[in-house]
Amino acid sequence: MRTTILLLALAGPLLMAPGAAAPVTEAAQADLDRLLDLCKAGRLDGTFMEACFEHLEKEARTALPGDELWDGLRSDTKLRQPAFLAASQCGPKVFANLARLTERHPDMVKRFPALAVSFSAAWAHGDGPEPALSWVDGWLTEGRATPSFEESFADLAARAQDLRFPASGAPWQVLAHLADSIVPTAERAWAFDEYKARKTPGLRNLFGAVPYTLDPKRTGGPFTLQSFLECGGPCTHNVQFAGGVFDAFGIPSGWAGGPGHTYPYWFEMDGKTLRLFRTNEIGNRNGKIRDPLTGGHVWEDRLRLQVAALNHGQGAEARAALGAWAFRQLPKERRHEAAPILVAAVEANPFCHSALLAAAEATSKRQISPGSAGRIWKAAAQKMTEGHPEELGDLLDMAIPAFGSGPTTFDGDVPILARFEKRQGGRLATWRFGEWRARVLAARDKRPAARRVLLGAALELAPVSVTGFKELLDGLEQITEPGTERTKALRSLLEDIADPKDGYAAEAFRSRLWTAASLRRAYGGGPGGKAGNRVWVDELVAQQEARRAGQGEEKHRAGIGPVGGAGGASFEQQIGGAPLIGVRVTTTGFNGRTVIGSIQSIFAGPSVHDPAGGVRGNAIDLTIPDGWVLWGIVAAGSDRVDGLQIIATPGAAWRGKAHVSPWVGSSIENGQLLGGPKGLIEGLTGRAGADLDAMGVLLAPR
Repeated sequence: MRTTILLLALAGPLLMAPGAAAPVTEAAQADLDRLLDLCKAGRLDGTFMEACFEHLEKEARTALPGDELWDGLRSDTKLRQPAFLAASQCGPKVFANLARLTERHPDMVKRFPALAVSFSAAWAHGDGPEPALSWVDGWLTEGRATPSFEESFADLAARAQDLRFPASGAPWQVLAHLADSIVPTAERAWAFDEYKARKTPGLRNLFGAVPYTLDPKRTGGPFTLQSFLECGGPCTHNVQFAGGVFDAFGIPSGWAGGPGHTYPYWFEMDGKTLRLFRTNEIGNRNGKIRDPLTGGHVWEDRLRLQVAALNHGQGAEARAALGAWAFRQLPKERRHEAAPILVAAVEANPFCHSALLAAAEATSKRQISPGSAGRIWKAAAQKMTEGHPEELGDLLDMAIPAFGSGPTTFDGDVPILARFEKRQGGRLATWRFGEWRARVLAARDKRPAARRVLLGAALELAPVSVTGFKELLDGLEQITEPGTERTKALRSLLEDIADPKDGYAAEAFRSRLWTAASLRRAYGGGPGGKAGNRVWVDELVAQQEARRAGQGEEKHRAGIGPVGGAGGASFEQQIGGAPLIGVRVTTTGFNGRTVIGSIQSIFAGPSVHDPAGGVRGNAIDLTIPDGWVLWGIVAAGSDRVDGLQIIATPGAAWRGKAHVSPWVGSSIENGQLLGGPKGLIEGLTGRAGADLDAMGVLLAPR
């Protein structure tokens, strides 16, 4: 009854997130002043730790009066530090949950303190007094007897000797990825019996045990581990099954999301060394995970830093995290005085994400001086081991001033970045360091040097990421000297990408084309429209010439083509002496995409040709401006012609000015230029049946 009354009190206003604002009383101000003095001293010693614990206890005591819980925490040294650290990260509801577990399962809490704290933290969400997870998938709980907070804890604690992950001695931050399980205890027992003969490595491939299908053959019953295995399903079902089996063996796990894919991650311990595993890359090494402690989604990089921080020392990680917490308790206008505690935190554990995040935010917001910030990042760079700057990417990106945001944010930025780059172990793309160096140089008003460095970074990024390439170019616009044309900068970047001579050539050219197409779309609506068109058309020509060089001179009168599949009957549409001024097309659905159903040439005079292919719906006319010439058609094809658009120029020669029609169809991938510099288009050719199977162009004699 005592605990129930205390828990009901938590429904009051004092149940709030860590760091939430509250009225500052005279006593509270005295506590903050003491905390500030300790932060200014910069020592993460026992005195500092106890001051943090006292501050957290006073915050929670209003909702949890009495001495039973607090006396217990003072007497149990194994429970005290993780409990207060969890409360600093997840709020005072951690104490209420811990009081509930202590009342109902005192022996289990004493035997497995880290597991008890992990449950108290993972279930510390929601506004009411009852333990609650941050988010539970409704489709998983419907018709399923999901266990309660206490039931799930008791089940795992009772089976601790059979679990594959230590329930005692393991970090509570990692056990939290087990504590958020909603798999019914009966299903855990089934999974344990089903797979207990397998050693832990044999459990790692269970993601593939569920037959993959987008149309699982279900009968309408609840989702269970057994039904996932029997009915199959997409990747979301795979991860629920694999994670459920991990739960049965006490292996902390969860799922991460990449582009169009989800996959499980999990933790294992080799002696005292913690390791993080995942099933596959699928082109994305840094997925987003649903974090049981923050209640939101975080990048997988944060988990890697967490593993590194805990392997560096659980005590050091705790001291660093409390240093960051104490810094955040202080008023923003006083934080510049507390910089020594952030230096001490990073020195204690250079992988502690909360310390690094507090440092990055304070640096970017200039809450601490450039000198203090420089000492922090120098300490991180000196202590950071090889390979880990990759996980620091977002934090470093935050700390370094953006283009045009003002002066430098921390002293020694250039040599500090050089040290990080040396330590990164070849995993973090060098273009990121190039961009950071350019931003640092620009902040120091060294614009010519910043421009050269940024051009190099953009050059490296161009074949990899169109979006990232454009972001670097936008930064370039802010530091380019007056009079420098955007077109010249873009052109120089794309020209400097060496044409590979091996089997990667087609992919490299396609990446360049996508880059140029993205720029045309980005700059097509404003003053830079001509620049975007010019870069894009130049890339089309370069790609066309590369194909022609590999294929030899064509003997057919068609300039380039055909593009598309091998089906259909041949056709030609041409009127001697009559200029082609456009095309009339209709579209249709085919295998889940939109393709060209029919095409008909539009001449300056009356047309004498029927459409090639089957006409469906309303026709779309793509025509050139008056007085211009039809210079090229861009077409993309597979087993059909998937889409097209036309390009017109003021004259037969390409001089950088073009009119580009809208794209018609569903795909611009593998788009090819038909026509272009080899001669003016005077007609169409290709193959068609019910749809437009393939198309090319007929060129006027030269």
